Amino acid sequence: MSNLASFFGGKVFRRILLVGMVLMMIILTGTELVPFANESYFIYFVRPLLWLGIALTVFLFPRTKPVARPSLRRFVINMAVGAAVVYILFMMVGGMITGLGKSPYSFGLVASTINLFYIAGFTLGVEAARSYLVNSYQGKYTVPVVALISLFFVFTRLSLREMQGLEAGMALMQYFGGTFFPAFAESLLTSYFAYLGGFVPAAAFHGILLAFERFSPILPDMTWPMKTFLGCFIPVFTLLFVRHMYFLQARLLKRTAEESNELFGWLLTSVFSVAMIWFAVGIFPVYPSVIVTGSMEPMIKPGDVVLVQKLEGDEVRLGDVIQYYHPEIKINITHRVIDINREGQMALITKGDNNSSVDADPVMPEQVKGKVIKVLPKVGWFTLILKSEQPVPEGVTY
Repeated sequence: MSNLASFFGGKVFRRILLVGMVLMMIILTGTELVPFANESYFIYFVRPLLWLGIALTVFLFPRTKPVARPSLRRFVINMAVGAAVVYILFMMVGGMITGLGKSPYSFGLVASTINLFYIAGFTLGVEAARSYLVNSYQGKYTVPVVALISLFFVFTRLSLREMQGLEAGMALMQYFGGTFFPAFAESLLTSYFAYLGGFVPAAAFHGILLAFERFSPILPDMTWPMKTFLGCFIPVFTLLFVRHMYFLQARLLKRTAEESNELFGWLLTSVFSVAMIWFAVGIFPVYPSVIVTGSMEPMIKPGDVVLVQKLEGDEVRLGDVIQYYHPEIKINITHRVIDINREGQMALITKGDNNSSVDADPVMPEQVKGKVIKVLPKVGWFTLILKSEQPVPEGVTY
């Protein structure tokens, strides 16, 4: 073994070699540079074998020592398993709120065996490489180095092809909010387990999550705001909790009410912040909307914020001030319902209180987003200033 270790040279060489091997896997799996890498045989057989080759390479390296002393390694492993189970439970709760879907994977004997081989190869290779890179560094910049390593390993899960095809705007925000940031948060937590306990807790945490993804017949089908919340904040909360519990177990921190209150305070603040974000993007039955024109004066002025209660189009009543989506100009319009045409297909006739004529197009029930239940004067002025450079579409009075 010592001869093999000496063959691989110094620590810097081993790091460079390992990063190069992982980078090769990222290029093979996430780009179009190697056409055959997208074939089924490569994905399910060659790729796991290559990851197992990386794991074997790390096994031949000299051992690295994680931070936790040997007597606490089992505690860290138990925390990793518990964290994975709690994470899955929260994901399922999120799915119950926004929706559940059937797994896209097959569950026959052959398919399950292939998936198991894929998970085992991928987990062993990724976590062996992660553990070595994290624990071979012994400098004073541990936090940024671990964060950088975590970011690097995000790309073992995500496809660079998807990122290249993204356009600026909502699609980009949804991808980063619902996919990239959750993957980074999960990678950070996995790296922290590797930092504390080495390969085993990191592989246990990551492997359980992958096994759930591949072997559960029902998976959460969540909206991107829900993915952002659960995928980012649950791993961050878990990291803080694991750190706190490890410090207590290692007697690096006294059990004081002040420390517990501080942790609870961070938790409460984060949950409140996320709830505000959810409220702003429309997760709840009531959501805010900034008014940018004066078509509804004097009831609603530019810069006011209206609270809109979600409802179906057939629930609208004459005189309601509704918000509806205009598909051609792709904006939300807030106007009053002045007539309801119930002959044939239902249609709503709308008009701004300050406009001289009715809106050109009748509003179909499926366009209705909700009705205004409250006006908050001048609350949206800051947003209005930010939008001041955006012109109102020609011919539109909303």
